[in-house]
Amino acid sequence: MTTKYDTVEVSVKRGDTLAQPFDITQNQLVTGSGDGRITWTGKDSSIKDIQIDLDASGTNSSTSVDVDDHLITVTVESSGDSPLATSAEVVAAVRGHTEASKLVSVTSAPGDGSGVVADEGPTNLTQPVDLSAYTITADVRKNPEDDPPVFANLAFTNDDKGNKFEVGRVVLNMTATQTGTMTQDYYFDIEATDDPTVLTLVKGRLVLDKDVTRS
Repeated sequence: MTTKYDTVEVSVKRGDTLAQPFDITQNQLVTGSGDGRITWTGKDSSIKDIQIDLDASGTNSSTSVDVDDHLITVTVESSGDSPLATSAEVVAAVRGHTEASKLVSVTSAPGDGSGVVADEGPTNLTQPVDLSAYTITADVRKNPEDDPPVFANLAFTNDDKGNKFEVGRVVLNMTATQTGTMTQDYYFDIEATDDPTVLTLVKGRLVLDKDVTRS
């Protein structure tokens, strides 16, 4: 699962409210169901536009793979629009294709590969991470090792009216009063916790945007 941003800088205007969104994604997709599942994982997290298309339309005597830029199309062995190829057969075809195997790794796990795949796609490989089971928290410190934090519990997955943001979105919130006390740049991170799992989603600096012209 790829959930962590590179270290980021967030500009903060002293005395202004801050609501900085971050969209947390994973470079992984599961197609099919049961023993027909295939788990597709992107090999380069910087490539966000990989698409997977499993095409069982018509009648095809074998399974073949084609790559057009970042679109991976698997023409599935089929009969009258019904897929016949198993998950294991599709995995073998993708692994055997030079360009496709540069973009993704594939596995039939957690199934055994014996099930027939589904006709589906094109579907984006990069998917938002469902954080609904996690507790989201963020701390701000003058230095990463300082204790206690200057501000704590700043990240939210809901807005101030209780409405949920889009799946995978967290927002770093600071009030005007909080930013009004800033006199320097601070460090922050946002964590997702589902005991005992702790994921660092975002880390970086809050950069104080200081006025140059003064009346």
